[in-house]
Formats: sequence, C-alpha cells, structure tokens
Amino acid sequence: MLDWCSFYPKDWLEGTAHMTAEQKGIYIDLLAHQWCRPRCEVPLDHAQLAQMVRVEQSVFDEAWSVVSRKFLLGKTGYYNKRLRAEWRKARQLQQKRAESGRSGGLAKARNLLQQKRSKPLARACNCYLYVVSSKSQEKQEVLTTDVATCNGAVMIAPGVELPVALKHTAFVEAWRDWLDYRREVRRTPVSLRAAKMQMAKLAKWPDFAVEAIEVAISNDYQGLFPEKLAGKAGGRRGNHDRERAMRPGEDDGW
Repeated sequence: MLDWCSFYPKDWLEGTAHMTAEQKGIYIDLLAHQWCRPRCEVPLDHAQLAQMVRVEQSVFDEAWSVVSRKFLLGKTGYYNKRLRAEWRKARQLQQKRAESGRSGGLAKARNLLQQKRSKPLARACNCYLYVVSSKSQEKQEVLTTDVATCNGAVMIAPGVELPVALKHTAFVEAWRDWLDYRREVRRTPVSLRAAKMQMAKLAKWPDFAVEAIEVAISNDYQGLFPEKLAGKAGGRRGNHDRERAMRPGEDDGW
C-alpha cells in the first residue's frame, strides 16, 4: 500500500493553526483513512467516521464543525481536494513503476533466451543432457535441446549415449522434464544406472517414449513404462482389425 505521508506535501498542516489538538488529530486520522480507501473518500455517515477516528459521537460532531471545512462532498463520501490530487499522482507513479518493472523483466528474459539460443554447442562427446546425482561425479549442465544439429554423439550421462531413434528435440525436452520431476518433486534423482536402463527401454519403443514420460509425471510414477503404452496401442489396433474382419461387405466380402 502507498504510504500517504511520503506523497502528501510537506505543508499539509498549513491552515490548521486555528484547530485544537483534538480537532487536528481527527483531521489527520480522516486524511489517513481517505488515502487508504479505494475511491480516496471517507464515508458520509458521521457515526462511522466517529468510529474510524475512535472518539465519541458528541466529540466528533463538535470537532466536525471545524474539520469539515477541509473536506468536500463527493459522490460516495467526503474528500480532501489536495490529498486526492496527491493520491492520484502516487497511483500514476506506482503504475508507471510497475509497467517499467514488467518491461524490464520481459527484456531481461528475452535477452537470456537469446543468449541461450546463441550459445555454441559443446563438443559432441561432451554434450550431457543429464545432471549426475552422485557427489563423486562432476555435474554437467545441458547446453542445448536442439540435438538434431549435433553431428556427433550426444550423451545423456557419462557413458550413456542418446539413441538415434530418440535424437529429436521433443524427446530431449521431455527427458529433462522427467529428470527435473524426479529431482525436485519426488526428491529421488535418477541414478546413472537407472538412466541407462530407462534409456534402453525407451529406445525399444521410440514412438511411445515422450508419451511414457508424460504419463509417468502426470500419474506420479517412479519409473517409465513405454511397453505398456505399446501394448495398449497394439491391443486397440488388434481389436479394430478383428471388428472390421467380422463386418461383411467390406474389402470384397468377409
């Protein structure tokens, strides 16, 4: 919330010399309440105003005869003209700063993305798509997901090469999501041994590799099961072929 004392003019107490300490206190409290309200107005109900400034109704009514000179009647309540002007300036400044911060953040994100895209690919045999979980192993950061441009071998881990059937950007992005999910959500990073076994299994069913990772993440699985997806797909195709064979009049008869 905007601090009204920071934006209100330094001469905000001018014209209050004729007020008593009690009247001045009520006046300042009403200014603070006006600043914090959405329309920068205080209610019209005097009983509510007395409750807001925490004085008895008779005391407020007596002070209001003097304090009311500092307020105008608006559409939904009373307002101090000068405070409203400062309030509007403060809101405009806040919106300007928010827009400036948003624009700066977007520009920074675009620059980082451009730098990431323009970053040269590491040597073919040192392009790791897997962060080793063992403390004894050196951690490697992925430099690119556009593995199709890499002419040499692409490694998912030390000693584990990415199969040719899985050498496409969609799988690399899915594999990185799987590693992040295991490390950050389940708190059980994929070990080097598990990475080798999972990669061998995915290479047998490359058409279901990405889907297997998506299903594992969405169902909170510990492992990957592309063979089940392949089995279901084969079963669906088999049932479809059997149903079609039982329909007469197609494909020159039975």
